[in-house]
Amino acid sequence: MKVRKYQWITVLALGLTIVLLVACGAKETPAPAPTEAPAATKAPATEAPAATEPPAATEEAAALTTAPAATEAPAATEEAAATEAPAAPSGDEKSVIAKSAADLKNLKSYRAKVIVETEGQTMETLYELVLPDRFHMVSDFAEMIVIGNDMYMKAGDEWMKMPGGGAGMEATEVGVAEEDILEARLEGTEDVEGVPCQKYVYTAKGEDQNFEATAWIGVEDGLPCKIVTKMEGTTVTQILYDFNADITIEAPTATAEADIRSDLELVLRDYNQVSLRGVSIVGRQLVVEVSLDRTSGEAFFEALGAIHGTIAEIEPDVDTVVVEDITGQRITVKMSELLAHYYGQTTFDEFRDTWEIVNP
Repeated sequence: MKVRKYQWITVLALGLTIVLLVACGAKETPAPAPTEAPAATKAPATEAPAATEPPAATEEAAALTTAPAATEAPAATEEAAATEAPAAPSGDEKSVIAKSAADLKNLKSYRAKVIVETEGQTMETLYELVLPDRFHMVSDFAEMIVIGNDMYMKAGDEWMKMPGGGAGMEATEVGVAEEDILEARLEGTEDVEGVPCQKYVYTAKGEDQNFEATAWIGVEDGLPCKIVTKMEGTTVTQILYDFNADITIEAPTATAEADIRSDLELVLRDYNQVSLRGVSIVGRQLVVEVSLDRTSGEAFFEALGAIHGTIAEIEPDVDTVVVEDITGQRITVKMSELLAHYYGQTTFDEFRDTWEIVNP
């Protein structure tokens, strides 16, 4: 179901769940222990407490990026403790709900824990967000950092940069519009992990069908502490915390090989007959492991020519491309000859005559 103007974390978490829950052989990593929530008080609103130093999401992530691993959120509970708090004005429930989520974009940062339950499976994902356009996601199946339009995905022990992959994932796209809320009611006051909240139950419009949701909104700051959404057999629980905490999200160090492979895969995505298996740099040689035939070979070398700017920027000393075929055939090509063909100075047959071929 498509949901209009709804919390972007919900939509992203659902999309990732569909992909990640079916992944085979994923390495499980234990979720970090929940941090203790601050005790509830009845004092006037004060500046949000500084976030505690989060534990590393995985040992590998800590070694590869300066971005902090997302910290564990307070555990979701079935029942929250009742607390005394002023009720919202009657008939104003819709605007309170819409404003609470919209106000998130006025923060400098926050953290969120998202629990997706669907078809008998559960996935937990931790997020750190630095507005307007940085976030760090950690789950048992994947780790991802988005900075502006660039996305960084962790592949094994390495980070891979995907230029443009973060487009459309701005952290400020939050909230359910007031006009999309069909009905809402206040069901009293409850504490969520020690934070006094007002509990709202509401129905909102989606593009395909309506959905039900419950929001616990902080009495003192008016921000959502917890949101539970139910739609089409899926329940998504969002726990939001550490508002305006000191969170730093930086680009991880992606290897040169990972950057080149990322660009090459983007160019080759329209050529299904080309199977890219590995990229490495050895001295002044770019070594690419791939499966080729006559037809796919032309497409592959066109793609290499298309990313020569990336290669030159990352490894300016590379002057030779070595292509290792799955059959064991090894083709050595001078970068100058590759560029001459790419710019139309030679035909593919003329370019092929310059290859040094070693058969197994």
